[in-house]
Amino acid sequence: MSASARGTAPMTPAAEEDRLDQLRWGATSDDARRAAVDLLIATGLVRDEHPWVLQDADSGTWRIDFDRATEAVDALTVEHEKWGLTPSLLSVLEVAASLADGLTVHLRHVLPELDDEHTSLVMAAIAEAAGHPHAEPPQA
Repeated sequence: MSASARGTAPMTPAAEEDRLDQLRWGATSDDARRAAVDLLIATGLVRDEHPWVLQDADSGTWRIDFDRATEAVDALTVEHEKWGLTPSLLSVLEVAASLADGLTVHLRHVLPELDDEHTSLVMAAIAEAAGHPHAEPPQA
């Protein structure tokens, strides 16, 4: 649910940075989950109206529910435009769910949907998940 739908004011830049830090904090001990969270943040797939972005009602802390992200991949394949997701962003969500929770992804179908920017971000996330966060692509 969006901030305006909840009846709250939009987040200040400092509050938004705190929210992103909380999302990252939940994945600090797992390279693959951290890479998935970073990928979702880099592509803007962490808006509070996304069903996989949750705020605890008691503590107010934010987290990514990758079970919901995995469920959303199947549902959004049909209605991704309703959520403002391009085929490229839907592919990013699939890769992130795969990195975090092992969702089976058929690269042959996912990769051609990625635009140039998202391809670079997915490659960086895969390198981070493999424990090589500073890997550079080979130069031709």
